[in-house]
Amino acid sequence: MARIAARPKPTIQKTLRMHNTACPECARTTRSACFSRRTVATLGGTCGLQVQVRCCHNPFCEQRGRFDRVEEEGSIALAEHEFGLDVMALVGVLRYRRHRGVPEIHQELVVRPRFSRTNRRTA
Repeated sequence: MARIAARPKPTIQKTLRMHNTACPECARTTRSACFSRRTVATLGGTCGLQVQVRCCHNPFCEQRGRFDRVEEEGSIALAEHEFGLDVMALVGVLRYRRHRGVPEIHQELVVRPRFSRTNRRTA
């Protein structure tokens, strides 16, 4: 279904950089190709991710021209998804452990405060 309203502006900004800058094939240092931007909805709020993308420029390497992204990105959200893993886990718990229907899950997500973990109200 198409989005009828604009996505809210990110409340949290994170920059993810690669710690391992060596090419896995030839062990030479890779270069930063660009920074990819994406927005992910998490329980802590809307998170704007800036992800470093690196590439090997060794002409004799089999990995040449292949882009590597930060591994930490996969711990926040799945590739090409707009919801974080924490939201997916909560929906899974509500659906399969507590046997809630889609309208009840939607209501639970709407009621949750969209603040960072430090500003969250205690329930």
